[in-house]
Amino acid sequence: MASTALSVLTNDALLDTILSYQYGLSEYVSKTIQGYRRKAKHAIVCKKKKQALLESTEMFRAYVLLKLIEKKDIRAVKALMTERPTGYICPTFEDGYLYGINNAVQLHDLELVTFLHKQNVGKCTKHALDTAASNGDYEIVEFLVDNRREGLSLAGFLLAEKHGHTKVLEYLREHRSQDQHKCPPVNPQFSLIPTWIRNL
Repeated sequence: MASTALSVLTNDALLDTILSYQYGLSEYVSKTIQGYRRKAKHAIVCKKKKQALLESTEMFRAYVLLKLIEKKDIRAVKALMTERPTGYICPTFEDGYLYGINNAVQLHDLELVTFLHKQNVGKCTKHALDTAASNGDYEIVEFLVDNRREGLSLAGFLLAEKHGHTKVLEYLREHRSQDQHKCPPVNPQFSLIPTWIRNL
């Protein structure tokens, strides 16, 4: 009996499969998480960062959620949010996928933006409010103005006006007039050092 248990614990593939099925998760979400765990194990990143990510269930769950948002996999995002409404810790190392709120705004999804904000998962820049204004997503604009401090740039005002989103434009002029002369931010997703350079 002991040798059977030992053979299970020493078989990496079998152990990964067993551990990937977290209690209370559907097979779909479990397989999604298992796929990301496999990719993370083989990724070329700093060993210390990889270890921290793989050892913390809450951090790894946040990583998976943010990667799914980045890939615009709404079905998997919603399933994970439903099955795990709490228990997220944002990864502490810098990478483009961490800008989850920016990515969620691009998906026009207020529920997702709110979830990320309340869970304190995913970073946000002026780009989020600029995008929401450009898209005319009034509810998202209102949420970001009321709950975030990043603000927006001149681009948000100009794009809201260009696309005829007068309700959004009026709201921004009333609540964020101080931002009308701010330069648009550099998108952090494109200004990061590539992973392969960081590992040299």
